[in-house]
Amino acid sequence: MEQMTQLAMIAGSALSLILGYVPKASEWYEARTPAAKRQIMGLLLIIVAMGSFVASCYSPFKVASCSEAGGWELVGNVITALLAGTAANQTTHMITKK
Repeated sequence: MEQMTQLAMIAGSALSLILGYVPKASEWYEARTPAAKRQIMGLLLIIVAMGSFVASCYSPFKVASCSEAGGWELVGNVITALLAGTAANQTTHMITKK
């Protein structure tokens, strides 16, 4: 699970940098209302958290260990990855604000 969390943190930081500094992406993102920005970022972070779990289970590279201990463990792992990704995203945003 630790690698899954690290992957979500890296992706969360990357999202912040991409939407803040990549020309076409940042122009598109800045044109949105604050509420729409929060919704977009939240959805992207949920996708990242779920994607990190899928990558840990089904990737031939085995980025992280995949536990089959039950659905609740899956939920806990995804929530942990989501929170870690969100924290990394917001920290990166605050440090790199224009």
